Amino acid sequence: MLLVIIVIINCNVQAQDQFSVDEDLTHLLGRCKMNSEDYDQCMKQVLNDLKSYYTTGIPIYNVRPFDPHYASFVEMRRGDSNGLAGFKLLLRNISEYGWSRSEITKYQTDLTQKRIIYSQYFPEKSLEGWYEFSGALFGTPIKRKGFWNMTLNDYSYKLLVTQVKMRVSVKPRASDDWVDQAHF
Repeated sequence: MLLVIIVIINCNVQAQDQFSVDEDLTHLLGRCKMNSEDYDQCMKQVLNDLKSYYTTGIPIYNVRPFDPHYASFVEMRRGDSNGLAGFKLLLRNISEYGWSRSEITKYQTDLTQKRIIYSQYFPEKSLEGWYEFSGALFGTPIKRKGFWNMTLNDYSYKLLVTQVKMRVSVKPRASDDWVDQAHF
C-alpha cells in the first residue's frame, strides 16, 4: 500500500513538473510580438529568462543542457602550414562553462537586413579540452599536442546572425576596441 502511494505521488509530481515547464515556455516564448515597439527588449528579457534551463536542458523537448556546452572538435587553419608561415589547430572534447551566469545585454532585430545582433556578457567563462597544433614558421615545422584550459573574466561578445553567415566579434568589456574576429 505504501509503495502504491509513493508511486502515485511521484507520478503526480512529475506530471506537475511537466505542466510547469510547458506553461513556463509558453509564457516566455509567446509574450513577444514581432512588430511591437518593445519586441527587442522583450526578446532580450526572454533570452535571459531562459538561462534557468541552461544547466538542466528541457528533456521533454529533447533539448540538452547547455552549461557546460560540449563540442567534439573545432578546427582552424591559417596560411600555408607547409610554407613560410601557417598553422592548423584542432581542438577536441571541448567543454565550455559559464553560460548560466551570462547575460544578454543587447538584442536588436533588423528585419530589412534579415539579421539579429546581440551582445552577451559573461562574468566568468572557462573552456578546456585537448589540442593538436601543427604549423611552420619560415619553413621550420612545429607540432604540439596536449591539454589546454582558459578562463575569461568580464568577457563580452557581439554576435551577428544572418540567413547566410554568422560573424563573431570579440572585445574586452572595458574597451571599445575589437580584439579579434572569427568568421564561420
